[in-house]
Amino acid sequence: MNPFSYGTIVKGSNFYDRKEECARIVETLSGGNNLVLYAPRSEKKLDFHFNTALTTVNIAKVIQLKDETKRELPFSMRDTKVLFHNALLLMRFFSVFGNPPNSRKNQMYLQELLTFGAIAA
Repeated sequence: MNPFSYGTIVKGSNFYDRKEECARIVETLSGGNNLVLYAPRSEKKLDFHFNTALTTVNIAKVIQLKDETKRELPFSMRDTKVLFHNALLLMRFFSVFGNPPNSRKNQMYLQELLTFGAIAA
């Protein structure tokens, strides 16, 4: 069964209630979750998006498993996103202000700033 309808009025089980969709989006976001809206026009694009998302999660899991100190911790994709986002911001700050991240003064706070906002369940 093809879930996509072209050139016809969508009815029945193919019709999606926008009010219900908006309520679910608000509920999801108010719970502190991230949300990605994706509206492909073909099944192949949808397959590509799912494969890319799942590959990203698997790569993040492998990165965590490579660190022996974090192997036993629960995996959290949110924490992984926070760590990479913080690292990107810190590198930007260091490059703009000309401070090397590996200086003794910066090393004291670097790990604390990298993990800021990351809380594994």
